[in-house]
Order: sequence, then C-alpha cells, then structure tokens
Amino acid sequence: MTGQSDSIAAFILITPSKSAVFYDPCLADVHVIRSRDVTDATYAGLISVAVKMTRQLDLGYTDCVMSVATSCCVLIEMLSRAGFTIVATLPRSINMSGIGLTDTVLMIRNLGLNERPVCEITLTVQLSSFIVSSFELLNNNCQKIPSGELSNLA
Repeated sequence: MTGQSDSIAAFILITPSKSAVFYDPCLADVHVIRSRDVTDATYAGLISVAVKMTRQLDLGYTDCVMSVATSCCVLIEMLSRAGFTIVATLPRSINMSGIGLTDTVLMIRNLGLNERPVCEITLTVQLSSFIVSSFELLNNNCQKIPSGELSNLA
C-alpha cells in the first residue's frame, strides 16, 4: 500500500502449494490481495496476470490453486469464468466477520504447460516465492501497468 488516496493497492503472491508439499511440487498457490478500492473488473484482470506470471515462472508448475470462502459468490463466479474449477470443499475452515465459520473451496486451473521431468534440486520451494506489488510485473525488468491497461492483459 502506498498510502495515497488516489492509488490502487494490490499484490500477487505465488508460492508452492501447501496442498501439495512434496519433493517436487507442481501446484502453485496464487493469492491476489487487494484493497477495497480495487474494482471487481480490475481484480479479474489481476487474476489473469497472476495466472500468466505463474505460467512464465518456469518452475515446473502445471496448475494454479486458489482458495475461496463459499460466502464469496462473486469471486467464485469470477474464478469460474477465468477457467478455475472447484475440486474440493474444506468444511468450516475460515472464520469470517459477520458470518462466523464457513466453508472454503479449492479451485484449480491448468496452465496448459507440458509436464517436465522430476526436478533433482529441492531449491524450487525457496526460489518460487515472490511478491509483486502495485501492479509491477517481473519480466527482464519491472514495468508499471496503469490500472486502465489491466483489461488489455486479460
């Protein structure tokens, strides 16, 4: 967060999935965290960017996993439109303000990448965690993406 009232704050976190903590994980947990002033349309664009970034990491990830409270119907619908599928329900797994204990669904999306041989290096877990803040993407260099251009990436 920048603290400026006219700025939009969000970040993307991609880590090896805690649902598949094994020798050579192929699932990536993707978290897109936003401030309240980020619109649903911009958030949908951020999800698309997060999927593309996970694909481009070249760490052997084959699928993205997102976990969503069942009370977040808009987000579940948004992820479904983005190609995510519900694969599991975790009962009473999150305590939400005003709602209490509620279920969480795990949603997964295939990245469309070819399977690769098992990695012999276990550093994959340490190397794959990073944060991208304020719409900065890690390519060869960082580039700012104005919020109006986010829909062009989707």
